[in-house]
Amino acid sequence: MKRLASRFMAEVMKRWWMPHCAGLALWGAAGLAQAQDQPHLPAAPLALQAPEAARAPLQTLAIRLPPESVLRFRGQSANEKSQGNAGAMMYAAPGVAGLLAGVLAHALINDGVRSAQRKAEEEAADAVLKPYRPVLDQLLCAEVLAQAIEAAQLSQQARVVPSQEAADADWTLRIAPVFFMTMDQRALLLDAEIAVEKGIGSDPVWTRRVRLMSPATPLAAAPHSPWLDEDGRRLRRSAMTLLARAYRLAMDGATQAGASNGEGGAERTVRFWEGGTKRFERGAVLKRDDCGWALVRNLRGELLSVSLVEGAGTPPLSAPGEACVVQEAAAAPVPAAPADTAAVPSPMPTAPAPPTAPAPPTAPTPPPANVGV
Repeated sequence: MKRLASRFMAEVMKRWWMPHCAGLALWGAAGLAQAQDQPHLPAAPLALQAPEAARAPLQTLAIRLPPESVLRFRGQSANEKSQGNAGAMMYAAPGVAGLLAGVLAHALINDGVRSAQRKAEEEAADAVLKPYRPVLDQLLCAEVLAQAIEAAQLSQQARVVPSQEAADADWTLRIAPVFFMTMDQRALLLDAEIAVEKGIGSDPVWTRRVRLMSPATPLAAAPHSPWLDEDGRRLRRSAMTLLARAYRLAMDGATQAGASNGEGGAERTVRFWEGGTKRFERGAVLKRDDCGWALVRNLRGELLSVSLVEGAGTPPLSAPGEACVVQEAAAAPVPAAPADTAAVPSPMPTAPAPPTAPAPPTAPTPPPANVGV
């Protein structure tokens, strides 16, 4: 029986098992050769290998609207701060109490004088906005601030929320913008107080006053014409672009991603364009951009986005990040010739003076008559 079983197993190994093993070996060798012939393919990126749920979501940003429903615009005055000069004052009341009362009365009177002067100065400056009122009254805060979000291209998912609404967001940005039309009506200045909070109900992690200048408008016979063409398109776009620049500056500072937190160069006198007028202020240049634009921190810690003069004869007509456009300076008028031409040599040769005719000969003087001795 055992011999029969052994012969059966040998027959099975010979007729079935060994051919199948040989076939498996040949199939494996063929697959290995085919794999070696194919080019090496890189592994799939980790972003594609990870499931959608494992990706980090974008952080959210809530931009709170200011209390006003319409953007605030003002005309720029010659002096940002009016200073009254009330002169010396005699305090007639005797004693310390009388002296204190006199000092308080003097302070109240002086403050009243300054307030009246400041109010009159602001009213005179705001008169420049009269041609722009039909457009300015249509610049709603909710619309312009929302349009600025798209233009800012932030790394956060931002939205505009009412000033008193509770917002569940990773970041909250509060901004109080005021726009100034320069005295020559060639540029807009955004003066804004900005605070950025991280989380809900936390203290601000970044607070700053920023002053951002728009590019100058081309020279025109009527200064308001470039702003009001095409139903005020330039005026609307400039306000929106300035807000977008303020968003980026604030979020770069809050996330430590920008140059606003850097030390910059040494403090010096910085000369910059304000419309078509040259201004100067002490500060440090933190960042330089094309066409002379720079980010400056002044001695008060405010951030200025301005175009530096530095030899430029005219202000740029393009904003930071755009292709540089500069308007050529107008030719200087030829000065009139001075009254005393003998002191200034003429560059043109002068014709020689004609010869003068000779004087006629004079008759000889007759000798004196003989006088008798």
